[in-house]
Amino acid sequence: MSGSDSPLASKPHPSQPSSSNSQDQQKRSQQKDQGWSFVKPRKGCYHKCASSTPPTIPQARSGPLRSAKDITDEYHRLRQDFCSNPCHQSIKKLITGSADSSCPVTEAICLGIGTFDPADGGWEAKRRTYIQLFALEAIIEELEIITNSKIKCTFQEPLFTEADATFLRSLGHRVVEAPLASEAVTSDTLLYGIHLYRNLYAEALRSHLPAMFVGTGWATWDGITVLSIEDLHGLRTMDETYPSGGVQYASLGKHKWCAPSIAKYSTSHELHNQDTQHGK
Repeated sequence: MSGSDSPLASKPHPSQPSSSNSQDQQKRSQQKDQGWSFVKPRKGCYHKCASSTPPTIPQARSGPLRSAKDITDEYHRLRQDFCSNPCHQSIKKLITGSADSSCPVTEAICLGIGTFDPADGGWEAKRRTYIQLFALEAIIEELEIITNSKIKCTFQEPLFTEADATFLRSLGHRVVEAPLASEAVTSDTLLYGIHLYRNLYAEALRSHLPAMFVGTGWATWDGITVLSIEDLHGLRTMDETYPSGGVQYASLGKHKWCAPSIAKYSTSHELHNQDTQHGK
């Protein structure tokens, strides 16, 4: 399957910056790979990502539930396409540049990835979930090579159907109910949570800071002055002390999703010191 025919490939956003934004455009480094656009965002972009409270009205299901086999078959088809996309190699290179053999990651926790069977049957939401899973797998695979050890992953997502959970378990992952995963983050954890609600970030970072973090960074919340940010002290601490792998935005059709900062401590000693400062 060619990149242009790929169900995961997306056209670049049709809007173009005006001449008044030329200076901002020059500041951004962009790379387009089969419809993917990686950019260093302007500060104003952060504000659109943050949300402090979850929606209160669940969507009504428009069709029957999918089976685990349907999800598995779709996963293998789309994953093959994703692995041939330049984005896959870009993610692996990012990890190679961010971690070394002393990286203390021994487990991964994934929060809020979304369902593979959205209630409205929408393709865009489902595709974002698959791509986030593929990106997580690429990160874990590269870390396993670097550390020469197996990294188990635990998923927590209230939108999961039984088929979602069965599918993920068939891949060797663990699926748990909230808050078992969000309260299990340790200094050896890769915490993976893109665009989570603020209370979930606060819960996940309450006791320990992770060894590596992929999620909405501190700058998103720091720019929202109407909110109290005391419960997000962990994000601020990571922003100030973790070496950052940079922020990336990937175009998905009409939307953009953020795979923000990948950050780590290089030694367990530093992690222990940071846990102490964080109030362990």
